Amino acid sequence: MGAQALTAKPNIVFILADDMRKDDLQYMLQTRSLLADRGMSFENAFVSNALCCPSRASIMRGQYPHNTGVWSNISNTPEGGWQAFRNNGLEQDNVATRLDAAGYRTGFFGKYFNGYNQGNTYIPPGWDRWFGAGAFRYFDYDANDQGTIRHFGTSEADYLTDVLSRETNTFISDSAKLGTPFFAYVTPIAPHNPATPAPRDLHTYDGVKAPRLRSFNEIDVTDKPTWIRSRPRLTTDEIAATDIRHENRVETLQALDDLVAGVVNTLNNANAMSNTYIFFTSDNGWSAGEHRRPGGKANSYEEDIHMPLLVRGPTPQWERCPKCVQVPPPTRWPSTTTTCQPSPTLRVPIEPV
Repeated sequence: MGAQALTAKPNIVFILADDMRKDDLQYMLQTRSLLADRGMSFENAFVSNALCCPSRASIMRGQYPHNTGVWSNISNTPEGGWQAFRNNGLEQDNVATRLDAAGYRTGFFGKYFNGYNQGNTYIPPGWDRWFGAGAFRYFDYDANDQGTIRHFGTSEADYLTDVLSRETNTFISDSAKLGTPFFAYVTPIAPHNPATPAPRDLHTYDGVKAPRLRSFNEIDVTDKPTWIRSRPRLTTDEIAATDIRHENRVETLQALDDLVAGVVNTLNNANAMSNTYIFFTSDNGWSAGEHRRPGGKANSYEEDIHMPLLVRGPTPQWERCPKCVQVPPPTRWPSTTTTCQPSPTLRVPIEPV
């Protein structure tokens, strides 16, 4: 069964999309099959602050923004971005430092915080493997590869999500060979603007339109706050632009879907799936025409705060026993969950939320 299957501490792979709303999950067929159908789907998972940095700080610390002190994405202010996370001392004590101290091999792959810019060779404490690349470019970007800046160009092989996939899978394979429990935090920028699909995924969803929910380009907003009531209805051109952006986002998610499938395949090949938890979620959502908003986030509407959250755990014993009777667990969990929700399985306590 291999060294990994006998490790007392479970491996953890945490995959975080960027600006992906819950209903975008319908376009990720492999992820749904490999994680949702073989694990648990949390139907009511919400973020407490629908912005990248506050949400990522909460994930790293298990605290709400009023305790992390990270309130915005603006990194040149005391309450925003990487500067706030670092200045508040949070890099010294978080999920990475805790797991590292507990004997885990830790790896980071992707976008860290706004303000951790291209050319930065700094590596935060707690990370044994570091590949930081989050310049909001899918091509033509720099990455901090273990303290060395590497440039990736415009060839198909340089596509950011695919590069992160390769780096993550190498880390998983190497860690499994060592027989060491590992934590991989994987943070691609998909489907964040500019939402550039991989070349192979162009035109895979031609003509797909943004969801037409009851709140789409809402007619009657008299029951809404002033900042919504003051908005005019979307024009025909604005609706067309919203649909084009949605098509690009959906096609950009296809490479992320491949990344998830690649992680599962690598875990299986390394005989590590039987001792690994895979988490898939997003930092916040995105408006696609709801409440007369052609785009954006940071508000308390469902499109901004309602997240996909999937968890697949170690292979059940009945799947490894041909004579066992299959009694699968429930695959959907209706209760409300947040990025600060205490986990019954993975306990890395920091402070009260």
